[in-house]
Amino acid sequence: MSFEEELLVNLDAFIKTGEVYLEESSEAYFGRLAEVFPLGGSKISWDQVPNSIVETTNNKNDVAEWVNFFNAIIEKKGLSGKLVYINDSAIECALTMSIDILRKCIKQILEYPDHHYFIGENYAWCMTFTMEGDMTFGFKPE
Repeated sequence: MSFEEELLVNLDAFIKTGEVYLEESSEAYFGRLAEVFPLGGSKISWDQVPNSIVETTNNKNDVAEWVNFFNAIIEKKGLSGKLVYINDSAIECALTMSIDILRKCIKQILEYPDHHYFIGENYAWCMTFTMEGDMTFGFKPE
């Protein structure tokens, strides 16, 4: 079973109720992300995103620290509404859900090794978690 198949099995209840909407490809989201945020190679150049937050976890295998970062940013920045989750390798689909639903399943999503991207509505913000342990957040540059 692939990482994507395993993830979709884990999220099946949310998908069946419509709380998570599945799109087969994340390619269009990556294309638009590259238009909205400055890139350095294949990653967002966070040093070019004003007031971005960049932290590195001490234990990149501990999802709990990523979850704490996610929750802290959501609270601190007052984020709400829907977001899209994409992954740059092992998971090709895109998942759309509310922040409240993501809070219920974020551990299941982040346990897969790769670079994780959470994109706010209309690309207003982006949060990433990388295999190297980076945790980042920034609003769309003006």
